[in-house]
Amino acid sequence: MILMAHEQIPTNTSTMRQLVTSLNSRTGLRSALVILMLCAITCAGQAPQSTIQPARVYSDWPGQTPPSLAGIAVGMRGNGSLPQALRFLAGSQMTYPVPSGQSTFSGVLTYEPVQVKVPGSDAIVYTKAVFRIILDGRTVLERGMDRPEPPLEFSVPVAGARELTISSRASTADGTFSLARAQFSSASSIAGSWFLPVAGTGFVDCTPLSRQAVVDAFFPGESVPVSASFAGQATQANITLQFTPAVRSFAPTVTRLPVRLDPGQNGVAQGAASWRVPNQQGPAKLAIDEEVNGRSVYHQEMRVAVIPSVDLSRISNSTFGVHISGGGRPFVWDEFAYLWGAKWGRLFVRWPVLEPVEGQPDFSRFDALVALYRAQNMQMLVALGEDAPAWAGTPGSPGFMAAWKNYIATVVKRFSGKVEYWDVFNEVDSKYGRIQGESNWDIEVLRTAFQTIHSVDPAAKTVCCSTVTSNWLQYDKRLFDAGLLNGIDIVSLHPYTPIAPERKSGSFSYVDEINAPRELARTYGASKPIWSTEANWIIGPPGNPTVTAPGVNEEMQAEYVVRVNLISHAAGVPYFLHAPFVTGIHPQLQLETLAGYAAMTSLFSGPGKSTMLASGPDLWGFYDAKADGYVGALWSTATGSQVRLAAANLRFLDMYGNPVRFNSDSVNLSQEPIYFLSSSAPQLQVLQQGQTARWRPIEPVAHWTCSPATRCSPLSAGGIHVISQPSKYAYQLTSPNIAVKPQACQMVRIRVNLNQGAAGIFAVDENRKILGKVAYANFVPDHLAHEITFNFESGSATSVRLVVSNANPQDSVSDFYLADPAITDCE
Repeated sequence: MILMAHEQIPTNTSTMRQLVTSLNSRTGLRSALVILMLCAITCAGQAPQSTIQPARVYSDWPGQTPPSLAGIAVGMRGNGSLPQALRFLAGSQMTYPVPSGQSTFSGVLTYEPVQVKVPGSDAIVYTKAVFRIILDGRTVLERGMDRPEPPLEFSVPVAGARELTISSRASTADGTFSLARAQFSSASSIAGSWFLPVAGTGFVDCTPLSRQAVVDAFFPGESVPVSASFAGQATQANITLQFTPAVRSFAPTVTRLPVRLDPGQNGVAQGAASWRVPNQQGPAKLAIDEEVNGRSVYHQEMRVAVIPSVDLSRISNSTFGVHISGGGRPFVWDEFAYLWGAKWGRLFVRWPVLEPVEGQPDFSRFDALVALYRAQNMQMLVALGEDAPAWAGTPGSPGFMAAWKNYIATVVKRFSGKVEYWDVFNEVDSKYGRIQGESNWDIEVLRTAFQTIHSVDPAAKTVCCSTVTSNWLQYDKRLFDAGLLNGIDIVSLHPYTPIAPERKSGSFSYVDEINAPRELARTYGASKPIWSTEANWIIGPPGNPTVTAPGVNEEMQAEYVVRVNLISHAAGVPYFLHAPFVTGIHPQLQLETLAGYAAMTSLFSGPGKSTMLASGPDLWGFYDAKADGYVGALWSTATGSQVRLAAANLRFLDMYGNPVRFNSDSVNLSQEPIYFLSSSAPQLQVLQQGQTARWRPIEPVAHWTCSPATRCSPLSAGGIHVISQPSKYAYQLTSPNIAVKPQACQMVRIRVNLNQGAAGIFAVDENRKILGKVAYANFVPDHLAHEITFNFESGSATSVRLVVSNANPQDSVSDFYLADPAITDCE
């Protein structure tokens, strides 16, 4: 490869003084870029000053720190270092005209990611980013970056181009790029990029595509170019790639690649080879080693996922959705939404981001976000409400309502024909009690939104109201009582749970949750579709309020996510997986979940009618009739389930889509779903039911301690009738000590008949510390007995007490009956 020789950028006192002055001014972002490029280009004598005028400087994050000159010391040309460079945060774009007569644009790029420790482990991850150079809308250089790497020198041809954009997109606004030696040149150069490791060290790049570098995602059997670099004298490098699948039935694969190294400028020898990704789908570890002259010069280990590629352009609709973007602007994970194989993406318009100044909406960020999802052939559900700019005033006030109506009309009109489904207000039940405003501001805000959306775009569908609090169903009733049901096209909820989706968390299992609002709507004479617009098992350490499933690890999360989506798919209910890549508390890529989810969508996306084979409570199974045959899934939440499956040309796959062998006359099921393909409709026979829980009775509730100011009336058979004083989340009953195993998962059940208000039950240890989550009797009071179930981890406790609370969000009376408490070990 022919490399261009670059001159050092001299320090010009007058120019640098202008730069400092511009950086201290309100227009520093634009001016700094002008002066930097003038210095970088004219000091090298490559182009006249009059041709360099930036057309645009833009950031995905409003208020982002402008670019600045900074000294950086990174290895280059042996013991040399780079000169001062333009330093800018990830998530920005800088566009300027290409000077006439110029043939090449070149420079040296470094990325400085932020290091993040994964809670509860020794693992370290880094902020992710994608860097691009774009000519007249066409990407000519793209590099995904996910860890500290050597500087990347590049050269791109620009002859005949009008405009050049330097662009980056990141997982946060924290990652920093530095661009040194940026210059146009009239001399021609071979296009390319090459790493510049420190003298005596090597570097292996086996993630040349952004998908591979940022998401660590590979397709089975794909051929991956592998480049090897060594800063020093060498003619050959020996590369070893050890691929170790997480699926225990697959043995590690070792690939050895001898790579011829050719000397290049800058003292870096380089060469290339090709690696074919193994066909074993699922999570894996990839160890990469480079040896030069009998010495190890590079070693890296990375977690990867081998996933099927789903062509979303061939899928018209599905129940599978992801909720990646929440800021009203694109960030790096949005670019890879398609990898999940989900047809739907849930996005947010952020009113304060869109219209920080009244009457001056800026759609550039949300336009880019919508375009990004449309380019991936995805349909969109867009959330309109949650927060508001300060100038809009108090929710419910006349000024606010006028501004809100105008905001809704403006957004819906702009995206008519591109967005059909509008999630009117995200988690309005949670915001209702916290946002200060008129007493019924939520009713008026929602009614105005429904009327405006349907008026502006009659084809649009309103989705409401993405509820999330413990009293979500009673909140739905509040909205329905106010006459809002007629304005709602699709009723939505956020079915977060800390335990398996088939189990009850409080009043409801997942099936119960999607059935409850449907049945409630029917009592008002309406039949409405149900959507689960946001949910996941947010894993992480206990005690963090953003962690919804502290007792769940990544393997369990993958199984739960796949199972809940299979249940939802069979029921015809769209399910949007929230924060599928990473979360703030768990920054490590959720590759097990990605691998399992992508395998599922590759099989079940597209048209097909589902038929249930078994619908719980322990054994689950269904199949879809496809144009070319049948595809189905089976699993059991109880140990020891065994079935016989009969169908023509029957084949089995594991949860990651790998072929596995089963005797169809005797299939042992587990909590990890298995898939089957056949050419005829399957028939299922249960040979053996799984083991069920062995419940141990707890002291009858009639003997529990009743709190002062609470009226407790013992009933026959050990039950009790409880009526609280007006209060919220106040204790009503406390059980005697209950012996438990330390460091064990325990499951509790109790029967509740709710007449008024709400009730919750939870466990506390000897120090009154709450263990696990509160289980809520959150159904609409109906004077019928409902079974409430919940899990908790005992920790170091050898005994616990159960506490019953009235669980009202506002001061009010709770009136309920309790009976038949019991406890068992978790299954």
